[in-house]
Amino acid sequence: LVLYMSMTGVFATFLLGWNVLALHCAFALAVQSSITLWNMHTGAASFLDQFLYNAPVFATVVVLPLLIQAIIEGGRRSIHATISAANRDPLTGLLNRRGVQAAFEYLLGKRPNPTTVVVMVADVDRFKELNDAHGHEAGDKTLQAIADNLFANTHHDDIAARIGGDEFMVVAFVDNPDDISEVNARIRNAPLDANAPGVTLSVGIAWSSTDAVDFSFESLTRQA
Repeated sequence: LVLYMSMTGVFATFLLGWNVLALHCAFALAVQSSITLWNMHTGAASFLDQFLYNAPVFATVVVLPLLIQAIIEGGRRSIHATISAANRDPLTGLLNRRGVQAAFEYLLGKRPNPTTVVVMVADVDRFKELNDAHGHEAGDKTLQAIADNLFANTHHDDIAARIGGDEFMVVAFVDNPDDISEVNARIRNAPLDANAPGVTLSVGIAWSSTDAVDFSFESLTRQA
């Protein structure tokens, strides 16, 4: 019984996750407690007599699977955090160029085919002059303000990113080509410089259907 329950706990740990493991541990505790209480009730053995047996059983059936699960979960979280950090800009929290490509491929795979991809690229005008006149801290605050407003004015299925020093990108997907004008107006009218007075941006927008013979996300980005 101990061997069987230990194997079940390890199986739950590696394949089934916390919820099933919690049920296993609760069941194992119930079984072990029932056996202990029954032995005490019938006079077969006292609690102390059973302790030397129950302690290693408890450690093997409950504690060990929990420890293994905690280690596995910690490793998973560490991997996810590393991947997320590699795909995000540390200053603004937006996706970086690498993250855009990964998000584009993922979201495109979830869309019905064909779909129209709209790409907007914006860069801050005279950003070097801003840094030279007011310092890099002012430049960073400007970029953060633009990123915050850009993120606030994009939909949940849009991609918002900082792809260069002062360059930002938004990628949107539309099923109806007539909706391109709405995306165009929404992005262009977003108050990207609301928290950065005196800052202006140059914006370019390009779009293409994924069923176009020459469709390429890279070329669409360059066109924008």
